[in-house]
Amino acid sequence: MIDPTKIEVWRYPNRKLFIVGGAEYATYKDIAEHVRNGASMNAVDRETGDNITDMILAQICAIETKAGRRYDASLLVQAIRGSKLVSRSRPNDSGDD
Repeated sequence: MIDPTKIEVWRYPNRKLFIVGGAEYATYKDIAEHVRNGASMNAVDRETGDNITDMILAQICAIETKAGRRYDASLLVQAIRGSKLVSRSRPNDSGDD
């Protein structure tokens, strides 16, 4: 059973999304609905173990904007200004080849 206050999303190498505790794969629309209903969300790339929550949320915004949903531009500007470049490499990767 899915906890309505917190969901964990796994993205598989085939790019399918799965809400842990759910019985089937999920869509971006499903995830957006949980977030709109107040759930916090954490997303993990199952192949690398990277936290991809920001990427999933940005993709939801992009999909919904294309469909006609509008977002407050000042919030988007604030998000961009407050962002930082984050390495997505795994903790054990030394970068040496």
